[in-house]
Amino acid sequence: VQHHRRGIYKFKLKDKKKSDIVVESIRSGSSYEVSKSESSPSITIKLKIKGQIKESMRSENLTNRKMIKKIEQAMEDDLTKQANRLIKDFQKKSLDPIGLKEKYHGKNKQLTYERWKMIYPVMDINVETTVNIIQTGVSE
Repeated sequence: VQHHRRGIYKFKLKDKKKSDIVVESIRSGSSYEVSKSESSPSITIKLKIKGQIKESMRSENLTNRKMIKKIEQAMEDDLTKQANRLIKDFQKKSLDPIGLKEKYHGKNKQLTYERWKMIYPVMDINVETTVNIIQTGVSE
């Protein structure tokens, strides 16, 4: 919801070694694309994270751009999957802790509370994540 600095994210790289990777967020932010369509309302949440690799259980050199791209893609996939699952859970429970109603209302001024309660649980909400590893201050 807010721009954030210095968060820690740990995940397993899904390769033959299944290595643990720890990435520290240097800067993160989000933007929202809201449809104006009444018939098929949707919101796309775009997350951008810049970070550095802090720890790795891998023995190879993590300054290799190909390996960094692989880590970025794996982290993007993992974060997108978790965020989409969390959003679906919020929708099932009719909870809006990230303020999507306000984002949607900003583009659709005729939105009423009753209409929001009807469309929110079935609304198409997707998260897209972009990760950019800008440093590798790794301790192995």
